[in-house]
Amino acid sequence: MFSSLEGKATVDDFLPWTDLTVERATSVLPEAIRDNYGATYQWFMDHSGTVGSRMWGERIPGVDEAFSISAMRGIHVPAGSCYAVSVTVKRGSIYSGSDQPLVYLPDGTWLLEYAAHRNNTGGITTSRWNKGLLRCMEDGIPVGVFLERRQSRYERFLAFVEEYHPGREVFTLHGPVTETSMFRFSSNKPADGPIMATLEYNGDDFAAFEEDRRRYVSARRVEREGQAQFRKALMEAYDGRCACTGCNVKETLQAAHIINYRGNQSNVVINGILLRADMHLLYDSSLISVDPDTYRICTSIRLRGTGYVRFESEELILPRDKSLYPSEKCLAVHYDKFLRLEAA
Repeated sequence: MFSSLEGKATVDDFLPWTDLTVERATSVLPEAIRDNYGATYQWFMDHSGTVGSRMWGERIPGVDEAFSISAMRGIHVPAGSCYAVSVTVKRGSIYSGSDQPLVYLPDGTWLLEYAAHRNNTGGITTSRWNKGLLRCMEDGIPVGVFLERRQSRYERFLAFVEEYHPGREVFTLHGPVTETSMFRFSSNKPADGPIMATLEYNGDDFAAFEEDRRRYVSARRVEREGQAQFRKALMEAYDGRCACTGCNVKETLQAAHIINYRGNQSNVVINGILLRADMHLLYDSSLISVDPDTYRICTSIRLRGTGYVRFESEELILPRDKSLYPSEKCLAVHYDKFLRLEAA
């Protein structure tokens, strides 16, 4: 079963030190489909953010007559290929409760949670189409996005598939990929060894949190450069106490990133919270969040009947140094996702 994958899978697990670019993606595609996919990517970039049809039954320049870039289904894998070429988000479909609006990140890019394909009754996952989208994530292949804005009119984008959550059967897409935004999806290996962790942060360039400068020690394990220094800095900032529970058993405390890890530039105190291990897991799973306006803890309705509801509306334990408070902008990204999941 497609849903039998254990834990969250991410593009990080499969592509060590890889620049996620259209040029690279096109070059690794099988020669038989390379030109058709390349022309499709260019079409989506040229039409990024425009509203129109989803080109079902229509041709685009540079593709073979038999090659279609969309189909009736949400995930489209063209005949003779193992890669998805596009996904469609339609209003009023069986996926309406799972597909979510675009969540805009501080650098101007966005995340889209996209439901895995299932049968028309909403039951067992049909894996063929999902495997095509999963293969895009594994090999760093982008997909076109058709996002319905009104009846049969779609906003068009290009995006990379960054994550798959088996428990919720949801993909996370990151876009828009354009000629000018492509560096947002790149991993930049330093010329002279690993980047040293930066524990101070000045200015308002939140794009730094999203740049992908990750380093890998195996195909399935990421070595988080500077993580030890990051945890040490958070331990000092929070006086060795979990920001939610007040627990001071240091062996249980972890450095949680607010915006997902993207290399050493993510390891700044304002992009982190010191959390007990279980609270860290709940935070990463969006079962708890923090209101960026009040710094109060919010717990998910999915935690009803558990001991964790006692943390609802409790104030986050903040550093004594106000300059080390978690960033309101970073918190807002996580909190917005939390609210969308609660409304689903």
